[in-house]
Amino acid sequence: METKTSGKKKSPWRKTETLEAEMAGLGDRTYVVKDLNLEDYLEILSYQVVVLKQQAASYIDPYWENQMRENQRRPVTDRSQLSCRIRLKNDSVYPEWYWNYWVSGTNDKGEPCRRPKGQHIRRGGKGYSYPIQTLLRHSRDWEHEMVTKTEEALTHIRRQNHYLAKARQSIREAIKSCGALESLDESRKDS
Repeated sequence: METKTSGKKKSPWRKTETLEAEMAGLGDRTYVVKDLNLEDYLEILSYQVVVLKQQAASYIDPYWENQMRENQRRPVTDRSQLSCRIRLKNDSVYPEWYWNYWVSGTNDKGEPCRRPKGQHIRRGGKGYSYPIQTLLRHSRDWEHEMVTKTEEALTHIRRQNHYLAKARQSIREAIKSCGALESLDESRKDS
């Protein structure tokens, strides 16, 4: 199996401007598996970030919608302070929880005001989930069930992300070994 360098064939899996646009075009491509090299497989795996992001959004968006709807109905003292977001870094998806609070400060004119602050909640320990008691401590009673269900789904997404990262790492190591073998073959031909 050959590794791809700048002078060799162009990969059929090149990324476009947005991952979503690339994902939409994946179904239109047909390639013979034997024509793909290790770097092509690495790029194919990297597109899984789109799927994971969509999966995470399918749980986080309803959580946000419910939270916004309920916050409008409730007095300020009973509004939710817990929030969730998706952080993308390289080819990985990280669903994270954080809690919001208000601090006193001054505005641009020097007048006293209150500003929102967000504090990331550490996942801690090993595993893929946040301690549910920590999340429930930062949430209101009315949202406990939604927080629990959302975290359960996000745990599975974090687990998928972990194993996909390991697969990409393994393929990168295989690419290095392929390159080392090619250089050994070239030196053997020279002697």
